[in-house]
Amino acid sequence: AAWAAVGPPPSMPQAPETPGPGGFAVSFLRDIRAVLFELGAIAPQACAVIESAVKGLVYSVDNMLAVERRSYKALEKRLVGLRNSVDETEGLRRKVRELEEALSKFKEQSAKKEAMREEEARAQQDRIADLKAEIERLAPESGRAAGFGTILEDYADLLGEMEEEQSKKHKILYDMAAHARGLAAAAAREPDEPEAMRRGDRLIELPNGEIILRPYGVADQETQVIELDLKVREETGPIVLRMPQLRVLVGANADQDTSGLQLEELMADIDKIYAAKIVADTEAEWIGAPRRELLDFVVEYYLDGSGLMSIAEKKVCSILDLIRCLERRRALPPKVALFARFLEFCEYDKSLPLPMLSMVLQAKRHAQAALMRFRAAHESERNMSSKSSTKGPVKRSGTMSVAAAAGASSRGTRTSFSVAEPPSSAAPADPNQEPMIDAATAYEAGLKALPSMSHGLRELFMGIAKASEIDGQDVRRSTREFYVLMSILQARMQSDQAWPLRDLVHRAEKREAVTQDEFRDAVRMSGVLEVDDIVWRAKLSPTGGTQGPGQISGELLLDSLGGGAAARLPPVCIAESPFLSAVAEAVSADFTARADRLKVLWERRVQERAAADTIGEDDEIDQIDPLGPLGFTDVCAVMISADPELPIAFVRTVFCAAVEASRACMQSENSDRPPLIGTTRPSLNGLYGGEVVTFKMLLVAARRHRLLHIDMLREANVGSHAMGMTGTMRTHGSDGGTMRSPRSAAAARTGRARK
Repeated sequence: AAWAAVGPPPSMPQAPETPGPGGFAVSFLRDIRAVLFELGAIAPQACAVIESAVKGLVYSVDNMLAVERRSYKALEKRLVGLRNSVDETEGLRRKVRELEEALSKFKEQSAKKEAMREEEARAQQDRIADLKAEIERLAPESGRAAGFGTILEDYADLLGEMEEEQSKKHKILYDMAAHARGLAAAAAREPDEPEAMRRGDRLIELPNGEIILRPYGVADQETQVIELDLKVREETGPIVLRMPQLRVLVGANADQDTSGLQLEELMADIDKIYAAKIVADTEAEWIGAPRRELLDFVVEYYLDGSGLMSIAEKKVCSILDLIRCLERRRALPPKVALFARFLEFCEYDKSLPLPMLSMVLQAKRHAQAALMRFRAAHESERNMSSKSSTKGPVKRSGTMSVAAAAGASSRGTRTSFSVAEPPSSAAPADPNQEPMIDAATAYEAGLKALPSMSHGLRELFMGIAKASEIDGQDVRRSTREFYVLMSILQARMQSDQAWPLRDLVHRAEKREAVTQDEFRDAVRMSGVLEVDDIVWRAKLSPTGGTQGPGQISGELLLDSLGGGAAARLPPVCIAESPFLSAVAEAVSADFTARADRLKVLWERRVQERAAADTIGEDDEIDQIDPLGPLGFTDVCAVMISADPELPIAFVRTVFCAAVEASRACMQSENSDRPPLIGTTRPSLNGLYGGEVVTFKMLLVAARRHRLLHIDMLREANVGSHAMGMTGTMRTHGSDGGTMRSPRSAAAARTGRARK
């Protein structure tokens, strides 16, 4: 009845109002509550127990459902992750499959390339074998290789000689063209010159009956102008130097006949003048007087023989005329050309003023002993030749050629050659033959004459080697240079000045290795500086030799510098004139090298002056000569920048000397009769004349005043230089490379005289 009142039993539940699992639970709970509500009145305790049990059951089921729900979510999330992992795994599997396919393809290609490489390697091996066989077939023998090296050296020498010949050829052609232009211009300018030469106002008779042809006419004498003053300038010709003393001398003897001097007479007089100049310089140094210029000394030299100043001056003018005649004919001997440079009767940049002449004569004085030995041997040979002129050829021992005897005597070696006496038809020895000097003696004499720490040692060695004679043989230039070097080193070893070379020779005798660097250092430590390695490397370290790389052949070293080497090598001698020329070129090279800093400052000053004068005109600045002219203020700035301790009085003296040299230059078709007052107006090319002082003009003045030889004259006396009196230069042949003023030099001589 109760269930009927409440409703259907639980086994027959009604449809819930709320669909779904939650709706059924709510419906069942309502039913239980309704039953408990009905039973609460009958058995309230039982209803409370049942209600508590139902609530606990509901709570437990709810907790279980919550746990299961959370587990479901976790499992669902894990399932999503597993699905993603599966997708990634599938993607990786696809990539692995693709990489495996690429790897298989790469292995196939590598196998193919390896096969091709092996095939090419086999082909290269076959080709290398063929080339080795070809090289063995074509490889020359060691002797043939050495011969090829000699051929290359000969080829290099021939190329050098060909270049020299080409330069000479170009100069000859240029001179021929200039001469032809001069002849054409003279023919067009003076068509009636023969008639003018025969005018009556030029041909006169002297009171003694002598007929002379004057170089001027009556009308010219009235106007004080002669045709010699009306000269045509040749701006393309060489710039020659005619100093004031020379112009006065030539002008005073313009009406004199200065022809007739023979070349042989001049050659003999040059030697006598040099000898007399050496004696005069020694006397001037002893009494503290300044040395005389060569031109003035030559006049005084001929004055001693003639007794009349006019005859002496005429003699000097005849020398100048002969020099000009030989220059026009291109037949000027080196001895006369050097004498003309000492007279400053040459191109202005080739002049050798008194200080350079003094150094060259000092070298001649140091070599005087060797020259005397040559003269003695020469006289002995002439006497023996004259005595045996009526006899046939006779064998005699202990004699040799004069040049070889001079070389052997200067080295201190004994000669034991056997030569035949000249037959009766043989000509006597040439009395004008120049004295010969051993190359080693010449080098030592030049070394003593040059200033200390000289920059001209290379030119000295090359000049001596170029003009040396190898016992009358015509050898190549490289061989000549090697013989000269060995001669110098042997002489230094004999005088105990080359102990490093002696050590190398001893090591070579013990079969020890000697490197090229050690030999180079030994040569320099022996006092032979500025010699190129090419001079000795090809001879002492030949290609294909038994020595190692970078080493000297011990056998060749002993053959050249060992015991008895002086007798094995041929005598090396040089004539006196080429020797003096080599010393002069070395002095000039030393001066040029010392002027490098002054040259840089000069170029910088010219550029600054050009930039200040031509602002904004870069094209004109580029066309300016970097060694062009500068004014007095700029020259002072340049010289003071080069040496701040240089006295300003000496700077003025040098600048005045440069202006004098500039006015002494000329370019004329007739430089035999220079204008008496010089070139007072600037030339058209802007290189000389007036007050134009270029860098080369400054160098001409610097040579005359010894500006750059001893560190810009740090010990110069200001007053003495302003008066034109310079002191005596001391080279490392005398006082170790210092320069003293005349006052200090005179005081020193006075002290020596008192002592």
